Amino acid sequence: MVITSGCSPKDIYIVGDSAGGKLALALLSHILHPVETEPPVSLTSRIGGVFLMSPWVSLTGNTGSQFTKDSLDILAAKSWRNAAERVLEYVPYSLRVVFGDEQSS
Repeated sequence: MVITSGCSPKDIYIVGDSAGGKLALALLSHILHPVETEPPVSLTSRIGGVFLMSPWVSLTGNTGSQFTKDSLDILAAKSWRNAAERVLEYVPYSLRVVFGDEQSS
């Protein structure tokens, strides 16, 4: 990891677009609330910053603009839900809350 190579956290900027934005948020969540099955990330100071561009925050397709702007989006909420089902197929149920899919069984 970048931190173990000697880079100061203040010089690290986490950037993500779309699904990469979701991964950036998942990393930040893990830093603040470590997932028990993964090694914790310890920082000696704050990171330099975070930039998210159109992050795919919810994998349910039923929240925020995915719901209210469905007819205006390039991809319909149904398409996002189908993509999310494929992504979540490989995610253990214990981690699905991290990925924003609290409603899955």
